[in-house]
Amino acid sequence: MAAKSANVYARIEPDIKEQAERILSALGIPVSNAINMFYNQIILQKGIPFDVKLPAARPVDINELSKEELDKELELGYTDMLEGRTESANKVFADVRKDYNYADLKETHTPQKPLVMAELTKEEFDSAIAKGIEDINSERVYSSDEVRERKRKKC
Repeated sequence: MAAKSANVYARIEPDIKEQAERILSALGIPVSNAINMFYNQIILQKGIPFDVKLPAARPVDINELSKEELDKELELGYTDMLEGRTESANKVFADVRKDYNYADLKETHTPQKPLVMAELTKEEFDSAIAKGIEDINSERVYSSDEVRERKRKKC
């Protein structure tokens, strides 16, 4: 292996640098090794080792929808449910916790009896959605600083 003597200089946003370095530190990977791994992947892939493109669809922001647009989105969700294109709430929340490193946060709500969405009428489905939105709006949302502070206190 050749001696590492070439330098790379880059100007990046301080917040991006801090977040990336925090993650790399948690993984035990020095920044220079991460950059070296990135360059090696560019060579192996003969290009950027991930897709560089605009997303096909923007996530729906419920606050920007008219009543008609919201009704249409709810109908699409109901159709997906009827056709089996769904995930359980437990799986979705587990994925969110994993993706956003919230594994140490306890679930705030565990239903006594899980809803079987495919067995609901349209009215029951609409009511469940409204209740879910109400629950989301009433739940405490933690900022990344609050999550870090909670983790620090547990150590």
